[in-house]
Amino acid sequence: MQKQIDKLLESSKQVFRDCAMKNGGIVASNSKKKYFPKEAKDYYFV
Repeated sequence: MQKQIDKLLESSKQVFRDCAMKNGGIVASNSKKKYFPKEAKDYYFV
């Protein structure tokens, strides 16, 4: 169970890191990542 929690925690941290852009902006979600659902709306505003 702890292994699953650790894996979920690490993947969640990665999602948050992916929301920070190189120019200092923060986006709601990074639609350029492969885990972003294709059918989801793109809110890529900085």
